[in-house]
Amino acid sequence: MDTIQVLLYFVIGSCVVTLLTVLRTPGGPRGPYLALLVADIVLASALLTRDMLDSPLVWVAVAAYALLVPVPALLLVGSRRAAMSERLALAARLAAVRELLMPGARTRFEREQLEALARVRAGKGDDAIKSLREAAAKAPDPMVRRLLGEQLVSLLVFDRRF
Repeated sequence: MDTIQVLLYFVIGSCVVTLLTVLRTPGGPRGPYLALLVADIVLASALLTRDMLDSPLVWVAVAAYALLVPVPALLLVGSRRAAMSERLALAARLAAVRELLMPGARTRFEREQLEALARVRAGKGDDAIKSLREAAAKAPDPMVRRLLGEQLVSLLVFDRRF
């Protein structure tokens, strides 16, 4: 078995596991992210079945895998480490890049939360709290309002307004 074949089998297997994990995750990424994962699986499978191992499309499949699977995970780790070391602006930027690669409700919530904390840390707590109150007032869903209310309480505590 050739090294390229092993690489493509790895891409397929890893993308399938990621696809199944994402489908089972509530609030996880949907739409374009799932379509790209499926497209990468189809591309790698087609390259293997048609014995096109010398095609430049092999590297497209590998690059797509890299951008879809390990890079978002590494960005999540980097974002959490930056947040733990009080570098909230960096954490928010890393979360924003992760959201571009892996859009979904959870990634959007994490990014918004980190951005709000970074604004509070930068001395713009009034703006962050005001925008969160407005978003909570406009939210039609009671679950979303409850979640935004919890986030508002967290911001108030973080800004030492208790």
